[in-house]
Amino acid sequence: MEYWVHHLNDYSGSPLVMAQRMNSKSLIDHITLVTNSGNGFLSGWTGPKVELPYQKSHNRFVRFIRLSYWYLASIWYLWKHVHHGDKIVISTIINTPVLLIRCFVGGLNAEIHIHEVYFRVPLWNSLGLRLANHKDVHTIYNSRFSMDFWSFKGSGEVAYPRLRNFFNQQAVINTVPNFDMNRLKIFTVLSLIPYKGYRLFLELATSCLRSRPGYEFTLYVAGIPAEFYAEYPIHKLPSNLKLHFNNTDPEIYLDQHIFLGLTNPSILLEAFGQTIAEAMCTGNIVIASGQGGYLEFMENEHNAILLEEYSVQGILRAIDRLDLTRAIAISQKAKQRMCEFYSL
Repeated sequence: MEYWVHHLNDYSGSPLVMAQRMNSKSLIDHITLVTNSGNGFLSGWTGPKVELPYQKSHNRFVRFIRLSYWYLASIWYLWKHVHHGDKIVISTIINTPVLLIRCFVGGLNAEIHIHEVYFRVPLWNSLGLRLANHKDVHTIYNSRFSMDFWSFKGSGEVAYPRLRNFFNQQAVINTVPNFDMNRLKIFTVLSLIPYKGYRLFLELATSCLRSRPGYEFTLYVAGIPAEFYAEYPIHKLPSNLKLHFNNTDPEIYLDQHIFLGLTNPSILLEAFGQTIAEAMCTGNIVIASGQGGYLEFMENEHNAILLEEYSVQGILRAIDRLDLTRAIAISQKAKQRMCEFYSL
């Protein structure tokens, strides 16, 4: 039996990655999902599910109390149900305290699929790292950046199975990019979290409405539509913007030109940059900040463009550094780099 554990079922990256990996398993009856009762990417799981109470809060003390209760409840559940030889899969490092169950169950296989670098509750930092570095815990890392940041001692590997699906689409790999520098198609894929940059993307689209009328903008946002429209009523959105919610299909990367990685580096560093990797392997020009785990496979002015300034003007200056010849070269080198990096 396998128990897949994630404390927060929402529309962010880590539950999306977990849902994709769970759905790729052929015997779903052998996986029990342990999560909360939220509405998100894990809601479509049709196999056994255990929902333990947890509600996210921006208040640090309240978050600590609620998350601590969730840890204790999940450990109690696992203590009653896990047996020798079972496997526990933990999606992010923030959930490593549930590995305390190892103290009570021998022969437990544990796997950590890291998608985030930072603990939201700092008090669990020391305990989580100690448990994650246990010699009997098999760990899978999304990026070497995560390994270096947290000084992991255990064995690890860089794993990203979804990327193979992109490379299996030979029509995508062999497509020669078709650029019109005056009619660029600019897009991003992000969660409805302020530091992920959706506000900056909307500000950019609004700014280009008059100054660069040939540009088209598409925002793929993971989140609850009502929350977005409460901040940005539909009648106030710029006319050059297309908006889509909770669409993660590979096709969203096709027929585009420029992908913007807009996580604010002064608040959070991307541990991996899933959407950046996907954009590069489908031949889009990626423009992103110069900090984060994705620098493992990004080289400025060679297969991507790195921002000198995290702002609308910084993005426009980065775009202006492109001409048609350079754009096509960066696009082709981006696909080649991703193929080499993941041995695809």
